[in-house]
Amino acid sequence: MNDIHASALARNGCLLFLLLIISPALFAQRYNISYAPNSQEGLLLQLIEQLEGVSKLQQMDSFLQRFPNHPSVPWILAFQQDYYAKEGDAGKALAAGERLFLLNPDDLETAVLNQKMAEQKGDPQKVEKWGQAATAAAQKFLAAPKPFYIAAAEWDKRLQYAGGLVAKAEYDIYKRGVDALRPEERIRIFDELLTKNPKSFYAVQALPHQMRAYRALGNNVKALEIGERMLAKDADNEEALIVVGQIWLDRRSNYGRVAAIANRLLSLGQASRKDGYIQEDWDKRRGFFIGAAHQLLGTAHVFQNNFLDGDKSFKAALPYLKGDPQAEASALFYIGWCNYYLENYKEAAAYFKACIRIPGPFQRQATKQLDGMKRERRIVEN
Repeated sequence: MNDIHASALARNGCLLFLLLIISPALFAQRYNISYAPNSQEGLLLQLIEQLEGVSKLQQMDSFLQRFPNHPSVPWILAFQQDYYAKEGDAGKALAAGERLFLLNPDDLETAVLNQKMAEQKGDPQKVEKWGQAATAAAQKFLAAPKPFYIAAAEWDKRLQYAGGLVAKAEYDIYKRGVDALRPEERIRIFDELLTKNPKSFYAVQALPHQMRAYRALGNNVKALEIGERMLAKDADNEEALIVVGQIWLDRRSNYGRVAAIANRLLSLGQASRKDGYIQEDWDKRRGFFIGAAHQLLGTAHVFQNNFLDGDKSFKAALPYLKGDPQAEASALFYIGWCNYYLENYKEAAAYFKACIRIPGPFQRQATKQLDGMKRERRIVEN
């Protein structure tokens, strides 16, 4: 993920956090008290309305025991949940909220407050449970028609809040995936995100992470599938272009596709500036694209025994590979290899020697090639 996406996600995460803090008030007083005049339960509810503090809560508990199915039970439970939450008693607030949600499983505010209380209690299982419940309630809310008794402006605020909850839930899954250390865990989390909402903004952002994870596990079939899917959405996605091109080279096939990818990267490298980048950063990136493109072309030429064009491509790549020892060593080795088969033995030896000076996997191969040239008397060493 580049710096632009990282900063955008950070800003989005902060906005959603603020939204969750201020918006529950939009749903206040969603339950009403109801009773028949002069009834036993009505008299008790009238008493409850007049009381304050502990006495009020005691009478509420008594009412819940005596009349568990009364229409005013949700009003009592909502009051208790809110009261205990403000008093810092997360356990009692959560207990009231859980009972209330059983009565109304679409109650968005109750689910959100239950999640907050679970967080205060330090109960990760209940945090996840109520987070999922809040997201589900928010999705139902977004799909529901506007009630006639709510003003349009007020309804828009509630929709914004519910939409923020859904987006936050998606962001939380995405963030867990980004932070996962093991590739297989990262894949599992992003699969969860894509399953729940394949059209999510974060689902698109998850694709390069999935591609890298599959590549790290050696599953190039899935990595190629995701890379091609990314290119179908964005033909100029530099990372996908490089990965897809490299996988086709690993398979030693579809060289036409590799050439098309390399030329696409070269065209991207011709841009003098790209939106969202300062000039210095863009110059580094475009240099990387150009070097990678020439390497892809050079490798494709070598694999097809086209050593003349392979030599040209790797020499074109070389100036852009300074600072990346292994990439530079690879280019030096293949230039030596191409010139050996072109019978430019002196030039081949010079590039093999330059490759040997760089520690790494190509050092041994270059040494072996140079020793072979000496045995074959292709070169004469003083």
